[in-house]
Amino acid sequence: MLQRSWRIQNCFLWYIANIRLRYFQAQRDKEVREQQAEQEERLALELSRLKHEETRDEKMRQHIRETSLELRELEAKLKAGYTNMERHAQMAEKEAIKYDQMARDAEIAKMMKAESERAKEADKIREKEMYHERVSLCLLVYNI
Repeated sequence: MLQRSWRIQNCFLWYIANIRLRYFQAQRDKEVREQQAEQEERLALELSRLKHEETRDEKMRQHIRETSLELRELEAKLKAGYTNMERHAQMAEKEAIKYDQMARDAEIAKMMKAESERAKEADKIREKEMYHERVSLCLLVYNI
């Protein structure tokens, strides 16, 4: 009987300890969630503040650009410079294409000239062969 009551008492103590452990874990989890929520709120506020500052700074820069004659002139010069740079790049590209086409045309002309010379040489050889055939035929006909 004593042993049984001792086991019951141990089970009860273990049960109480387990309840306390779950309670403290729940408390700790609650604190962690609250800390995370606070941190997220601080981050959200900081992001909002930074976005507001960025918007304010952008509006200020816009206002300065619009009201400053010197900045407007510099901006116009910058745009003109970019436009000229783009135009020069396009012209350089057209020139490169033109020179590439000229090189291809020259290569084709060279190949055509070589083919023409081979054809002329072949014609000369054929004419010589025909001449020799005629001479041979004449010699045969006249038994020379």
